[in-house]
Amino acid sequence: MKTLLISLLLISSLSHADFEAEVRVTDLYYTWGEKADFPLTLYQAGVNYVTDNGQSFGIITGESDKRDSRGPWQLPVELKNFFTFSFAQEVDITQNLSVFAGYAYSEYKEVVGGVPKADTGSGETYGFKYRLSSDISVKASYNMYYTKISKSVGREVTEGVGVSLVARF
Repeated sequence: MKTLLISLLLISSLSHADFEAEVRVTDLYYTWGEKADFPLTLYQAGVNYVTDNGQSFGIITGESDKRDSRGPWQLPVELKNFFTFSFAQEVDITQNLSVFAGYAYSEYKEVVGGVPKADTGSGETYGFKYRLSSDISVKASYNMYYTKISKSVGREVTEGVGVSLVARF
């Protein structure tokens, strides 16, 4: 009986939710304290599960372009296998405009000078979404993917401003 009730609850919650496909381009700021910074463009695609009360659970993945670092070291850098899991709350401001805020957990490999190193961390996301139609939206977001204090380089930060095209189905 307990399994049946849990199954019915899950099915009923799925019937009151939508899925969204999202493609995002992010102007990424990746830095090693004052030693080097790496301006990158991150390309991502993912899926969000959105409930009727505006809660969103998402997964998005992608990779960055490859560029040389700025600063004293001229090293080629790129971010690979970039995965972000997120939870956000969206609030409608008008019929077509909403704002959101949430938390995220990211994993990726930084490849600096050909040497890969894994980074994982939690962060936050903020932004707004404008509905072009009932099924298509444009989203702008600030994303803090990762930050930590490292003994060797100081404060490491991975953050960026992104623009997304979102299709609800």
